[in-house]
Amino acid sequence: AEAPATEARSDSSAVPPLGWLHVTAMGGIAGRSWRVPVLGERTARGYQNGLYGELGLWVAALVTRFNEGRMGFGFELGARLPVGLASQGRDADGRVVALSTTSFEVFVGPLLMFRPSGGGQIRLGVSFAYHQFDLDTARLAPEMRLAPVTYLGLRIAGEGSIPLVAKPDLEVGLLVGGELRVAAAGAEMREAFGQNPDTTTGVGVLLGLMARLDRAAPGLGLRATAEWMRYRTPFAGPGRIGTGSDSVDDYTRYQLAVTYTFGASAPARRATPAADSWTGGARTEGADTPAPAQEAPSTRSEGDPFGR
Repeated sequence: AEAPATEARSDSSAVPPLGWLHVTAMGGIAGRSWRVPVLGERTARGYQNGLYGELGLWVAALVTRFNEGRMGFGFELGARLPVGLASQGRDADGRVVALSTTSFEVFVGPLLMFRPSGGGQIRLGVSFAYHQFDLDTARLAPEMRLAPVTYLGLRIAGEGSIPLVAKPDLEVGLLVGGELRVAAAGAEMREAFGQNPDTTTGVGVLLGLMARLDRAAPGLGLRATAEWMRYRTPFAGPGRIGTGSDSVDDYTRYQLAVTYTFGASAPARRATPAADSWTGGARTEGADTPAPAQEAPSTRSEGDPFGR
């Protein structure tokens, strides 16, 4: 009788499930543009720095995984720190002076991740975020002075990868992400531009490419991304520098990143069938030895170590 055909899955359904610890180390260039109109002045005050280095780290630990390891819940931590950040301005005599400049950003909160069996990945997070950009303008002419900037509040972010190629040991895809921030402006901003500002809102987008390189090492990956983030703060009330209008604070980032996932399973290799030592239902070493019953064909895909 003819043996039943084995239904095999495609390679795209054999991508590994989520690991328990995800680490991303980033590096690249960033820029900032800040504009704040002050009532009674013809031109807006502002800050422009189009190119400085920046390093970043993102870590996510999944405390529980379910749905055959393709969905997980845990916590994420992200941080960014500029490298080589420097600023200049002109003092009251018109001379160019160096300005002390520092910045950092950090966020932490719960995270939900999901990896479909056909490739790609989706993650959603709600976190507490703190972003500071400190620029000392005390040496500048009065009409050029600004204030250190601080944003503190809630961050809601999502990111997904759309697979172009998805195999057990290799995946390449498009990255698309976005975030919304609802924050409070820092005390120094309020004192300078208006004691009663409305809530600061921030909107960001991310586009890029990703690659999962399990063929080289299980859990290894690469990312290349471009990001844009805008904070908007409508100031009101009296301020030391002057009553400000809508403050617009833009950040851009272009980064390369190396990712590593701990607990990622290595893709299974398709085994080569061993030579059958049974011939015609009897062992070659003895005709009186009974032949074992034939094992039913497996419906499990050999290329999917997690299939059933």
